[in-house]
Amino acid sequence: MSTSQKPSKNLVWQLFISVKFTVIVLILLAITSAAGTIIPQNGDPQQYIEMYGTFGSSLIQVFDLFDMYHSWWFRSLMGLLTINIIICTIDRWPATWRIITSKKFNPEQLLTKKPYKDFKDERTPVDLKPLYTSFMKKQYTVKGVHTLQNGFRVYGEKGRWSKLGVPVVHMSIVLILIGALVGSFWGFDGYVNVPEGGSADRIRLRNSNKIMELGFKVACKDFNIEYYESGAVKEYRSALQILKNDKVLLEKDIIVNDPLKFNGIRFFQSSYGALPPENIEIKIVSKDSQEPSIYKTKIGETIQLPGNSGELTITRFNKDYHFKKVELGQAIEGELRLNDKDPVKIVLPYKYPTFDKMRKGQWIISLEEYDNKFYTGLQVRRDPGIFLVYLGFILILGGCWVIFFSSHQKILLEVTTVAEISQTKIFGSTTRNKMDFKQRIEKMANELKLL
Repeated sequence: MSTSQKPSKNLVWQLFISVKFTVIVLILLAITSAAGTIIPQNGDPQQYIEMYGTFGSSLIQVFDLFDMYHSWWFRSLMGLLTINIIICTIDRWPATWRIITSKKFNPEQLLTKKPYKDFKDERTPVDLKPLYTSFMKKQYTVKGVHTLQNGFRVYGEKGRWSKLGVPVVHMSIVLILIGALVGSFWGFDGYVNVPEGGSADRIRLRNSNKIMELGFKVACKDFNIEYYESGAVKEYRSALQILKNDKVLLEKDIIVNDPLKFNGIRFFQSSYGALPPENIEIKIVSKDSQEPSIYKTKIGETIQLPGNSGELTITRFNKDYHFKKVELGQAIEGELRLNDKDPVKIVLPYKYPTFDKMRKGQWIISLEEYDNKFYTGLQVRRDPGIFLVYLGFILILGGCWVIFFSSHQKILLEVTTVAEISQTKIFGSTTRNKMDFKQRIEKMANELKLL
C-alpha cells in the first residue's frame, strides 16, 4: 500500500516567510537609509573628493552612495521586502480565510472560561428565552439556541471580518513599496530656470545632472512678486504656458504648493531671481555744468563722456550688492576711466539711483531706467507610482482602523434554574481590546436585566 504525502514548501518559500529574513531586510534598509542622510546626495563630485578623499570618493561612487535611493542594491532591498510581504500574506491567507468563512462555532470553548458576568432573575427561562434571543440578534450574528433540561443557551459572534485588517495593512505596504519602485525606475526629478517672457524645452535632472528634453515647451508669460510692508516677500507667482508646435495647450498661474500638471509632469514654483537688464538708461552730470546727458546702453557697452573727458563701461549686473556689510540689493556696476587717471568702480543700486553722489567725483552718474525682469525657478517632477502610494496610504489607514478598533467577538448567554431562580451567565472572548470588551459585557448585563 502506498501513501501520498503533501509536498513540503521549497527552501526559497521558507526563506521568504521567515520572520528573521524580514527583520534582516528591515535592518539593512534602516542602516542604508541612515547612511543616505549622513552622506550628501546628488552633490558636486569635487565636494565628495574634498570630504572623503580620492579613494573614499571612488569607493562610495562604486556603491552609488551618492545617489543611493536610485542604486540597484537599494531597489533590490525594496524588492525583497515587497516579495517577502506578499509571500507572507499568501502563506497565511488560507488560515485567515477559513476563520472568516467558517460556519463552525464551538460554545464549549467559552464554557471552559470564567464567565464575565453572573446575575439572577426572578423570571423563568421560558420567559427569558425569546427576550434574550431577540436581544442577541440585534447585536450579534446568532449561531444557535440550545435548550437545556433546566434552561437554555444563546450564542453568537461578530467581527470575523476584522481578521482582514492585517492582510489589508500588508497589501497597503506592498502598494506603497511598488509605487516607490515605479517612481524610482520611470520617474524623474529635475529643475529649470525659465526667464520672464522666455521658454524652455529641457530640464536638468537632480540625480544625474543630465539634460532631459521634455518634448514640449514651458513658457513664463509673466512673473509677479508681492511684498509685505516690511519689504519681505509675501508671494511670488508665475504665469506658465505649455506650448507644442507654437500652440498653447495649457495655461495656469502657479504659486508655491500649487503646481501646474501636464501629461503626468508637475511644475512646482520653487525659486526665482532677477535677470540682468537688457536696456539701461543712465544720466551723467558734471559738477561744473549741471547739464545732464542721457545715455541708453547695455551691459558690456562703453559710453564716451561729454567733451571726450573719459569713458564709462557697464561691466556687470549684481543681484545682491553689499556696501559695508549692508545689503543694497540689485545693482549695475561699471568702470569709470577719466583721462590720465586710474579707473574707478561705479555702482548704481536699483533702490538708490543717486548712490554715486557719495563718491564726490567730477562726474555724477545715476540710474534713470532699466528692465526689471525675473526668471522663475521650477522643480519638474514626474512620479508614475504616486497613485499607488496614495492608494496604499488610504488602505493602511483603513487597515489600521480595523486592527485597532474592531475585533472578533464571541458571546454565550446561559440561563439555568437554580432553586427556582433563573441564573444568567455571560461568557465571551475577543481577539483584542479586552478592557473595552469587559465594559461591553457589563453594559449588556444591565440591559438584559431591564428587558
